[in-house]
Order: sequence, then C-alpha cells, then structure tokens
Amino acid sequence: PINYFAAKYSLPHAAAALILRGNAGYHAFTEEAVADPAIAALRRRVAVREDPALNASVPRLKPARVTLTLTDGRQVTRLRESARGDFQDPYREDEVRAKFRELAGVVLSPGAVTRVEELVERLDELEHLSDLVVALTV
Repeated sequence: PINYFAAKYSLPHAAAALILRGNAGYHAFTEEAVADPAIAALRRRVAVREDPALNASVPRLKPARVTLTLTDGRQVTRLRESARGDFQDPYREDEVRAKFRELAGVVLSPGAVTRVEELVERLDELEHLSDLVVALTV
C-alpha cells in the first residue's frame, strides 16, 4: 500500500501490523506504519486465499480463517465466524469508548475528546445540540 487508505483495505498490511504492533487501530495505518520496514517485510509474507466453503455462509456469517506458520514449521490455525464487533460478537461499551478516544484523539485535544464523550453521555438531556457541534469543531 502507498498510503493510509490503501493500507486500510490491505489484509496483508493489517495482519502484519497486528502481529508486530499488537493492534490494528488507526496508528497501524499511518504513513509511518506503511513505510515501516518490519511491517513491509512481514506484509510480503502474508498470503490471502479465498475459501469457497467459508464463502458459502455469507451473508449470514462473515467467517475468516488465519493460519500462521511459525519459524519451526509448526502451523497454528484459528477460525472466526464473524468479525469482532459484528452483531454476533459486539464490542463492549468500554471498547467502543476506547475506539472513540483513539480516533477522535487524532483530530481533537484530550480535553475536547472528554467533553464530547460527556456530552454524548447525556445527549437526550441537552438543551441545545449546538453544544455538541461546538465541541466537535476542530
């Protein structure tokens, strides 16, 4: 991938970043991550293959199988029927909040992120929605 958007839709990049950085959040797709030689080297070793048997369960499920080949030759395989965060395995509230803080923190100050979070918590009590709009203004 040549930039954030290309990396965001690259399974090899996401897998390599997840293995090397421990997560595939926003910062795994920045220009710096795209240019990271370690991620690039591992990305080249990731192969993506379609499995017609898994595809047969779409759209009811959105399965994926990952097989890692370790340096000693052993293989470890895991299968998920749906992506984490899907309706079958939804994120907990603390995970949604953490993701909001990560993504909002890219454009808002820490104080503004906290302010927006507080306003959203009491959205149904706000007298003026403009308070939230102002808090979201960069």
